[in-house]
Amino acid sequence: MLNLGDGCRALFFAAQTGNEAVMKVLLRAGAAVDKAANDGRTSLLMAAQWGHDAVVAAIVAVGADVDLPMKGDGRTALIMAATFGREATVRVLLEAGADANWAAYDGQTPLIMALQNKHTRVMGMLVEAGASMDKAMAG
Repeated sequence: MLNLGDGCRALFFAAQTGNEAVMKVLLRAGAAVDKAANDGRTSLLMAAQWGHDAVVAAIVAVGADVDLPMKGDGRTALIMAATFGREATVRVLLEAGADANWAAYDGQTPLIMALQNKHTRVMGMLVEAGASMDKAMAG
């Protein structure tokens, strides 16, 4: 059963499952989009990890911080989307101004994660958006 007290559990559930309709209802009701779950992920990070680009777009549209890092490791929604090769989600995040050169606490960047996981189209998108291999390696 979902705890709808502050809307966060429902928000996280909608983000993980890609339920755009529920997400939009929660966002209209003022759900805290930048609040993190116990594991440090926000609803944007969850939706990006699973490649729910329409949900990511809805969250971004209400002003979520696209570069808000995950507590604990510093990964952003763009790093998560790049890691899993979520092309449409990467596009949405880049169009929203996500930093293509953000480095997590371990130095990993979206470009390095796309490279490590052989997501060549995502790599191309990131380079086109200004991602630098030099910054990735300096991490």
